[in-house]
Amino acid sequence: MMGKREEIRELRQNKEIHYNCAQAVLIPFAEECGLTRETAFLLAKPLGHGVGIGGICGALSGALMVLGAKGGTPDQFRKLTESFQQLYHETDCEPLIRLHEESGDTDRKAFCDHLIYSAVETLEELLEEKTER
Repeated sequence: MMGKREEIRELRQNKEIHYNCAQAVLIPFAEECGLTRETAFLLAKPLGHGVGIGGICGALSGALMVLGAKGGTPDQFRKLTESFQQLYHETDCEPLIRLHEESGDTDRKAFCDHLIYSAVETLEELLEEKTER
């Protein structure tokens, strides 16, 4: 059985279909959220590139969707968002990309992949916390 990170990597490396950041987060969790992979793909489709206008990062949006579908609490939503903001100083796609480009790194996809893995790591910690209670 493939782990979440491996599945995300496979989705993001797919040359035939573009999986945006939100899709890459939501699809690996689809079944445990009560969704088909196709439904997860469609639900997260409008969330790429910050809802298409540089708004909230798709990786964060996808992680929030999973947390919500798995019965997360408002406190957990806040923790996830605050953790992301603490790490990257932003939660919106456009400023995140701008800061990344200003650093001199031109590999945007690798940067977005890093955001995805980071959001999933925090998400998994929050989900573990929830099951330990």
